[in-house]
Amino acid sequence: MHLNTILNVALALCVASVAAGPVKRQENALVSRAACSSAVTKLVDGINSNIAVQKQEQSQTTVIQKQLSAGNVNSADFKTNKDKLVTIVNKGISIRTNNQKIAPSGNAAISGLATVATAQAGELKLAQGLTGDPKTDNANLSKLQTMFSGGITQNQKNAQAAATGCTISSSSSSTTPDKAD
Repeated sequence: MHLNTILNVALALCVASVAAGPVKRQENALVSRAACSSAVTKLVDGINSNIAVQKQEQSQTTVIQKQLSAGNVNSADFKTNKDKLVTIVNKGISIRTNNQKIAPSGNAAISGLATVATAQAGELKLAQGLTGDPKTDNANLSKLQTMFSGGITQNQKNAQAAATGCTISSSSSSTTPDKAD
């Protein structure tokens, strides 16, 4: 009878622990990770530079959207704003191309950088195709905003992937290192 009681208590504890779900490690748990190599640090810094440019793309797209919504679009001003957007998109392409060149072989960010490359080609085509006509441009500007936002999200993932398994010094990059979870 005593053995049955022990087994019943053990079974109850097992059921209770399963019902409680998995135990997460503490957010600030100490995990020993090596510092990232200088090549990885440069890659993460490059990805973060691309994110900064993507935010400029969003801002410049907003400028054009406001210009079109004001009506009576001045074609010279529109061309200036469009050219600025195309220049910013090309700057982002240049940074991403460099990031692909400097990515260490086998780095986890490589496939994500390829995703960004494909998106940037579409962004450039849309930006270059803007005409100053709100009837056609408004939809394309909305698409661009969505694409730029998605690019930022993808590059945030790329920065995390680039530093997988190592720690980026907080003084060299704004990317949060891997967390133990």
